[in-house]
Amino acid sequence: MTLDELVALTRRRLAARERRVVPPGQLVRAAVLVPLVDRGEPYLVFAKRTDTVGTHRGQIAFPGGTVDPGDASFLEAALRECEEEIGLPRAAVVEGLRSFLPDPGLNPGRMNLFDLDGRTVIVDLAHNEAGLRALLEVCGGLRQAGGRILIVVGTAGDRPDELIRSLGELAARGADRVVVGEKEAYLRGRDRAAMTALFRQGAGTVGVTDVPAHPTELDGLRAVVAESAPGDVCALMCHAEREEVFAWLRQRGARLLGPAELRARVGSERVSLRVEPFRRRSNEP
Repeated sequence: MTLDELVALTRRRLAARERRVVPPGQLVRAAVLVPLVDRGEPYLVFAKRTDTVGTHRGQIAFPGGTVDPGDASFLEAALRECEEEIGLPRAAVVEGLRSFLPDPGLNPGRMNLFDLDGRTVIVDLAHNEAGLRALLEVCGGLRQAGGRILIVVGTAGDRPDELIRSLGELAARGADRVVVGEKEAYLRGRDRAAMTALFRQGAGTVGVTDVPAHPTELDGLRAVVAESAPGDVCALMCHAEREEVFAWLRQRGARLLGPAELRARVGSERVSLRVEPFRRRSNEP
């Protein structure tokens, strides 16, 4: 297997997995890098900790460590530690990151952004509350003056009722229009109507009662695009029909948004957005 083949396979596998977010708490803030090098075939680089460090003596691990007070982010901490531990220049890592684009080829279903006749279309997994909050923040940043956010919500049927209601509430708080895109392949024993009812219950807690349902993710996207106008943002929580959605966007003449254009859109109109977390009501089971 070549390095490019491994990278492509890794991206496909990651795109198919559900991202887990560790809840905040009394945890050590730390970050690592997973370096891949090409020596005719791909190799992973590990670091062996010395016997003089305070913790994890002698252990073999990915290069990284604790976030220091001077580190601006987890990425900054990982870059610093990696340079200190294995001599990998941060400039080399930054250059690789700059060449990475959130497009369907490199990162399918992970914040893929398109322009469709002046509308911004975002295709993202956003399968839990943290993912949906992040998606709505991006929508708020890309919406132009006077524009709206229209979102197609959906998730897998094996999620708890409270989480599905939470997604409905978050979407209703953060978007101007909410529709449900049903996912036949992801019902996992649930009934379509029951799933839609839970989304509507969540949206109803903030006074949003008009939440139509569509039989597929693509049908949901078609519906919000038809309702939208230039300057709007149309977002799709997409799990089951990525290839169909991408094919439809190409057919409609959508084009990928590059870094420079994204920066211009975000800089031209900055719209603040606050999405409150879902909280169980006292009268709920």
